[in-house]
Amino acid sequence: MERDLFAEAKVLDLVAFLENYLGNGKKEGKSYRFTACPQCGQSSAKSEKLSVTAGNSGTQHYRCYRCGAAGTIIDAAMAIWGVHEPLEAAKILLGENAPRAVVIKRSDSKPAEPANDPQAMTAAITRIRQVTANQNIDDPRWRKAVAYLVEERCIPKAVVQEAMKRLILGFIPDDVSNAAQFLERSVGREILEASGLWKPGKKIPGISFRPIVSFFPKLTSAEFRIARSPVEGEKKAMRYGVGSYPWFWRGSNPAATMLVEGAIDIMSAVALGYEGNILGLPGANSWQPEMLEAYQMKNPQTQVYHICTDNDVNQKDNPGRMWAIKLKGIIEKNLRKRADITLPESGDLNDALRRRNKT
Repeated sequence: MERDLFAEAKVLDLVAFLENYLGNGKKEGKSYRFTACPQCGQSSAKSEKLSVTAGNSGTQHYRCYRCGAAGTIIDAAMAIWGVHEPLEAAKILLGENAPRAVVIKRSDSKPAEPANDPQAMTAAITRIRQVTANQNIDDPRWRKAVAYLVEERCIPKAVVQEAMKRLILGFIPDDVSNAAQFLERSVGREILEASGLWKPGKKIPGISFRPIVSFFPKLTSAEFRIARSPVEGEKKAMRYGVGSYPWFWRGSNPAATMLVEGAIDIMSAVALGYEGNILGLPGANSWQPEMLEAYQMKNPQTQVYHICTDNDVNQKDNPGRMWAIKLKGIIEKNLRKRADITLPESGDLNDALRRRNKT
């Protein structure tokens, strides 16, 4: 049966896609508002000119009240990436192809902000990892963050400690003011501002509110997460830098590899007793076939992949399952290895861990 690439692409989250390029949206009822548009660019911070809503079919659409542009995630991708063919945009969204550039027009009323320095980002993330290495898990400065992982997320303290030892996980102080002082003292204000982690003119960087830090390999990217359950419309984690490499946990059984979504699901897989290697994808659709091919070349002992993306039973078309099926096809075709889909009953792997601990 021939795949409908347009249908697959249109079920992707338009709000999450736009936030990667236009900044955070503001939730208003059942819609989201943005101060920037894929077609006409940025306006003033007070002008929320772009609206995103879901239609009767469940597909999200956007409309700009300044230039009149409107469409689905495919139209937004065409504008942002400078792609002229809808099919090409759908393929890029689905991971079939890679975007060649990012093209977002800016209005004349507001000059473009200077681009963040990727070298400064790597330097800042490297420095944060250096100062969070060899941390004491019982240090009271990050007591709330550790408690959130151990008590609310049900991840054993020994697993959290092992993730710290492997330099996958680190903490900045729970207290926002102390976190800002910690970052300024250990990293430096100049590097933080050049990287974009600290906005010029702000007294406190946004990452100070997110004390749980997960480091990607090569240190080109890191994720900063809040140490509590998010409120409605709040993003639980913010990713900075270019995350071209997934998180990696080397297990005792090199013949098997599990694919999960995120660092917390990596620790959850370990807590549930998985003994193989674990790849933590930044998201079910945040990967390229070449990444899996490179991993297999470096780990030729891998014979079977266990795909454990989120089981989004409450979402239309279950995007987690859809991406699991796509991953299975890529692994079996490109890597010529067995791929088993082993999704949780519902939700993510951490939900499965918490359900087990409650029984």
